[in-house]
Amino acid sequence: QNIARARAQYLAAKGAFDPALNATYVSSPTGGYVYNYYDTSVSIPTTFRGVEFFSGYRRGQGNFPIYDNYYETNRDGEINAGIKLPLLQNSQIDAQRAKLATNSLNINLQQQNFILSEIDAVKNAGYAYWDWVG
Repeated sequence: QNIARARAQYLAAKGAFDPALNATYVSSPTGGYVYNYYDTSVSIPTTFRGVEFFSGYRRGQGNFPIYDNYYETNRDGEINAGIKLPLLQNSQIDAQRAKLATNSLNINLQQQNFILSEIDAVKNAGYAYWDWVG
C-alpha cells in the first residue's frame, strides 16, 4: 500500500506538467461601448530548467473605451506563441520539479522498505524455527 501511495503521489506531482488550456471571454452587449473579446491560450510546462511553451489567439470586436484598449486587436485577431525560459530564478529547481523528484525518490524508498520487511520476516521465521527445533 505504501508503494501504491508513493506511485499515486508521483503521478499527482507529474500532473503539474500537463498542458493547460486557458480561455477568457469579456462582453458588453449594451451601453455606450458594445464589444466582445475572447482570448484562448495553451501552455505546456516542461521539467527541463523551467522551460514553458505557450501559444494563443485573441480577438476583440466592437467599440472599446479608452481605459480598456488592451482588448483592441487587429481586425482578424492576433496569434502569439513563444517559449518562457527562466534565466536565474527557478531555472535550477522550482517547487513543481522538487515535488516530482521527492516523490520519485519516495517510490524507491518504499520499495526498499518493502524488501527490508521481507528480509526481516524471513529472519524472524528462521529464529522461530530454530527456537522450536531447540
